[in-house]
Amino acid sequence: MRSLADEAHPINVPINITTNLFYTVSINTLPCPNGSICKGPRGNLFAASMNNISFQLPSKNNVNSILQAYYNNISGVFTENFPDVPPQLFDFTGSNLSTFLRTPSVDTEVKVLEYGSTVELVIQGTNLLAGTEHPMHLHGHSFYVVGWGFGNYNKDKEPLKYNLVDPPYQNTVAVPKNGWVAIRFHTKNPVKNGNNPQQQMLPPPPDMPRCY
Repeated sequence: MRSLADEAHPINVPINITTNLFYTVSINTLPCPNGSICKGPRGNLFAASMNNISFQLPSKNNVNSILQAYYNNISGVFTENFPDVPPQLFDFTGSNLSTFLRTPSVDTEVKVLEYGSTVELVIQGTNLLAGTEHPMHLHGHSFYVVGWGFGNYNKDKEPLKYNLVDPPYQNTVAVPKNGWVAIRFHTKNPVKNGNNPQQQMLPPPPDMPRCY
């Protein structure tokens, strides 16, 4: 797919990347909770992960929203330690992968992007349990799909084949089964406040309901 990339439909693909991220997406298993019946392999619970971390909803300090914790400066709800690359490297699309890799950690971790960053994110599918297509959506931003392919991403070869001229501009993309996709975007829709007044979120109105 390509964009029109004409005068009526201009493109602005980030060229000078300030933040490089490489995330794996996998199907995993977790131990079945006591008293439950789970239908995953060996009676375990199916789970999903990015960089082998399965997201856990906030449940500390009576807070169930990461944004609520951020704007109200409530500590202990989440950490900013989400890794830029997988903590464990392996043949992501190989067969007969070690069962050790199937169990992710369970955490509430985020990656904080600075306002005005230019980001390249490579999303790599894995063959843990089973390879599958992963639809990925980015809240608050659209992105340019500059490359995709099957197998393991090669950081030295794949960027040479990127489409930086007229790539499609989307807010959702499918990561191919046992493949990868590379996207680029500008962080111009702030969640974290920027340095200038016009780059900061307005305070919530006094009658704003709490998240439940």
